[in-house]
Amino acid sequence: MNTTATIPTAVDDSATVVVRREVRIAAPVDVVWRLHTAVAEWPTWQTDIDMADLDGPLVPGVTFTWSTHGLDVASTVYAVDAGRRILWGGPAQGIVGIHEWVFEPDGDATVVRTAESWDGEPVRADAANLRAALDASLASWLELLKATAESSAVRLDRDRTGRPRGSADLTTGASDARATAGPGAEEAPGRVRGTRGAAVSAWAIAVLILGEFAMLAVVPVVLLTVQVFRDARLRALRWWAVAVAAAYASGLAVWALGPDRAPSLSKDLHPVHAAVIVAAAVAFAIRYHARRRQG
Repeated sequence: MNTTATIPTAVDDSATVVVRREVRIAAPVDVVWRLHTAVAEWPTWQTDIDMADLDGPLVPGVTFTWSTHGLDVASTVYAVDAGRRILWGGPAQGIVGIHEWVFEPDGDATVVRTAESWDGEPVRADAANLRAALDASLASWLELLKATAESSAVRLDRDRTGRPRGSADLTTGASDARATAGPGAEEAPGRVRGTRGAAVSAWAIAVLILGEFAMLAVVPVVLLTVQVFRDARLRALRWWAVAVAAAYASGLAVWALGPDRAPSLSKDLHPVHAAVIVAAAVAFAIRYHARRRQG
């Protein structure tokens, strides 16, 4: 790893794990760069990122925070060549990571090359699995970046040729009006569209609990949990689904195992417990609809 006064200037080629990938994106480099460096907008198109926050411009020395798969990460920007290259990194859970992105114009398209190095005791203890995990993560990131940037480029091109803003884009199911918010606000195509069954299950849980058909609610609870964990597009809603399932399962367990249980689950549920299940289900549905509107 090249350093100047301990500040990395490239990935650490001597690290235990180093992964490199690249992709060609059919979108101009300025579109790809703006999308990629709009850190706060990452969760709108990055299915693996739940939160991202940057206070101020993306310049060397600034630190931004983000969360992926329940892991909170604080990354410091080491170098920026606007429109062409950015390098960031930092420690997380004992892993020292350095991540480089290079953007090369290729006619009307862009070639994006990324490299990331990981080192530290957790990496040395399980290098093969962590290398595979990192490779899969970079592949997913590039795939989503490509899909979102190309969708943005199509919208912008259609706007320039006189296509009315706000008309439906049949290739993604999204509205061209989102182009006014800039490429960084784009949603990965089909992020939660086609997954409405999850919301239906959540509302069904609430209705069944309120209607005192709590035992029947086991069906939508199972359907909701299975769908959220099988469909990668709903990954960001998994913790919400877990909350619903846990609230319901705890009430079911108390009724099933209690020595003096009531004739039915509905009669056995304490009003506060029932309210918690309903609140969790409604919260999931609201969160789902909020993310769907983004797409």
